[in-house]
Amino acid sequence: MAYGAYRLQFLHISDIHCKGPNEREPWRRRRVLGDGWRRNLETIQEEDGPIHFIFFTGDAANSGDPAEYEELTGFFHEICAELHLGLDRLFLVPGNHDIARNCNNGVWETMRSRLAVTTGLLGVSRWMNGIGRPPLGFEDHWRDAILERQNAYRHWVRHSLGQADLAQPGLGYRRSVTLPHWEFPLQIVGLDTAWLCGDNADSGRLLVTENQAARHLFDAQGHPLPGLRLVLMHHPLHDLADKTDIRRILAENADLVLRGHLHETELSDWIDPDRRLRELAVGSLYEGGLADKYGNSCQFVRLELDSNGRPIEATIRFRSFSPRAGHWFDDNSPYQGTAAGRSTWTFGRNLDPRKPNPFSPWDPRPEQCFGRAGVFDRLAAAFDERRSVWLVGDWRIGKSMVLLAWEKRLRERGIVAKLVSGQGPAGVSASQFVKTITGLDAPPDPDGAADRLIDWINAVSTAGVPPVVLVDEVESIVYTCDVRFFDRLRDLIGRVCLVFSSRDTPDEVFAKNNKTSPITNKMEALWIGLLEPGGADATIRIGAEQLGPGDADLMRLWCGGHSFFLQLLGRSLVEARRRGASPDEGLAEFQEQANTHLRTLRRTLPPNLQSALRDAALGIPATAGTLRRRGLVTADGKPFGEVFASWLRGAK
Repeated sequence: MAYGAYRLQFLHISDIHCKGPNEREPWRRRRVLGDGWRRNLETIQEEDGPIHFIFFTGDAANSGDPAEYEELTGFFHEICAELHLGLDRLFLVPGNHDIARNCNNGVWETMRSRLAVTTGLLGVSRWMNGIGRPPLGFEDHWRDAILERQNAYRHWVRHSLGQADLAQPGLGYRRSVTLPHWEFPLQIVGLDTAWLCGDNADSGRLLVTENQAARHLFDAQGHPLPGLRLVLMHHPLHDLADKTDIRRILAENADLVLRGHLHETELSDWIDPDRRLRELAVGSLYEGGLADKYGNSCQFVRLELDSNGRPIEATIRFRSFSPRAGHWFDDNSPYQGTAAGRSTWTFGRNLDPRKPNPFSPWDPRPEQCFGRAGVFDRLAAAFDERRSVWLVGDWRIGKSMVLLAWEKRLRERGIVAKLVSGQGPAGVSASQFVKTITGLDAPPDPDGAADRLIDWINAVSTAGVPPVVLVDEVESIVYTCDVRFFDRLRDLIGRVCLVFSSRDTPDEVFAKNNKTSPITNKMEALWIGLLEPGGADATIRIGAEQLGPGDADLMRLWCGGHSFFLQLLGRSLVEARRRGASPDEGLAEFQEQANTHLRTLRRTLPPNLQSALRDAALGIPATAGTLRRRGLVTADGKPFGEVFASWLRGAK
């Protein structure tokens, strides 16, 4: 993934206005939603990967007539089949066109007129959500009569789509969904903004009710919901008479609001000093009047999420129908800066000086392992083939972060994975190495320790899936363990997958300890160097809430794609901002710390490579492949960042 611990992808559609037997121009609808629509879905999947959910934000029918919904059932079945989803991944809310306006019209007119003059909206909110008696001037049977106008919609959702919990008695719903290997739930909340609709003067006269919103956005004890909180609703907030209260609840308890109704794409960000609300509106999938003459649209949305399910970034892909050409295309027109139909939305909260510094150069965090897709692809291929891998890279190049992130990914897949470090107890002896992995005492001799490791492997292996042992700083293990122990490890490869990391190549690690390697020819060597494209920007976005203007540009210039130096400079800049200092002071502090590391690094290089690096700093590209593999120079032979280039120019 581009960045973030988790990625969620969904299709957002709205306003299809199905007319059923009253459709007079079916060929127009087929032109928009026939073969061209299917090719649109194929294109999205081919280019962006699998979609997890379909969110439909209202106006499925045109007038709330039962016959209109019959045709829709097949349409939604086809979409789910095309996206390889079950109907349980389809979520809907009603719109104003899902109201049967000729049903109980007298009750609706009376209730709307009473609401226009009442001062008791709190009582109405409670009563409509099953708490207490109706307020003065309202009659108890009105509640059921008002909701009966949605009977056709509710029957369709419950019986034709088999989603009874999305059409519960009363207002709105919440379903908590946990995807495989995700450590947090997705809270999908559907708010009914349409229940009070009834004419063309609805705007400003509708109610969500505080109790509907709160009932679905808090748990039974009144606590905020864990995980990602997505809210579906049909109408924009400005159509609500209780918009102030609903906006406050949403801003404090929803991560993203999806809506339809206005038939226009809009990304909106509402902010006050204490809270923030993101809202994503999609245009109509099929405009009821203009039909195929309208620029109908849909959205593909990718959310990058942190380990708690909070959005880090959203990529919205705008797809629109061309009335002239009759096909769906990437639409760059919604906003300046939209490219290939895509717009990026970075999430963040208002700056809180009490929050910890988001950058962690000395303490690697797996959720911050960005720009390593190629590394993870090779690790995954090795695991699938039951092979083992040896990671090689300089100090602080990112080996430990890769190991932490790989261990996390394996565990999310249900695979037994254990990460140990040669700098800890595991580096003392073969016995301690095995004990650290297994939690069991092991004999001191190499064969006894290996036998105990085999017992553990047999105990934790399931259905032919081997465990994975990851060893950071393996040099200490090689130093303390007899070659016989590595002979035994070699014979276990396939029954266990090993991932080692070291600063030197595998053969050099053994040679420096005057040992002949019995295992390195059984392990794939994989160099860890600079971050892949996009990795540096993802690292910078860690501090989006606390970095100041121009800080991101400084980080790109001075650190390039070097993970450790990006984290180190990011931390220095944030600390400088917090104490009211200038970015120059943060940069100077960063250079002082970086120079210590660079001096140590230079001592590991032979004279010819040191000379090549000095030339590179003066504009003569370095051609040695070793320097590129180690992440010291870029693909075009330049020092990875200005911190390195400036140090090389001044080094003696």
